[in-house]
Amino acid sequence: AFATKSLSPPTRRKSLLTMGCRNCIDVLIIVLQSYFLWSCIAIERHYCHQPLSADSTGILKTTYEYAIENNRLFASRPDYMVMATCISAYGLGTLYALVLLAFTFKWNWIRMIAILLVGAKAYALGFYHLMEFTSDTPPENLLAYWGPEFPYILSLVLLLARTLPGPPFQAVTQQVKPTKED
Repeated sequence: AFATKSLSPPTRRKSLLTMGCRNCIDVLIIVLQSYFLWSCIAIERHYCHQPLSADSTGILKTTYEYAIENNRLFASRPDYMVMATCISAYGLGTLYALVLLAFTFKWNWIRMIAILLVGAKAYALGFYHLMEFTSDTPPENLLAYWGPEFPYILSLVLLLARTLPGPPFQAVTQQVKPTKED
């Protein structure tokens, strides 16, 4: 019996990263890091230093109203929540800025920092949600509660997808053109 060999090239399963969506993912990472950095500056920094109130204006008032209705533990400001928010505003905010710049300018050296950010943020989110759901005032409207939390989880998955396998960006190589002497 003769074995027949297929003349067609072998097929490979394609992932989002090999189908040309790497830039799409990078843009989404940049947008998410920008949003997180904005949140650190516009909301968390204020919450860190003083309570939000019905008299707050703009996004702070919106955040206060959201917290009263959907995240009462955040609204009640226990000391550990204030400290965690300060760490997020100033510590994680700095890391968000670094990742934002690195993905904007395609700096491969950010790889380990991004992986550390994923670890720190995963730990912070785990602790935060544990405190939320074991408190005296757990969230009642889960859709409203998880809506603002989803981008953080998505960003962790995207950062891992781009940094865990290796350097996230292609090295730029320049080809030297031969001269007449060559």
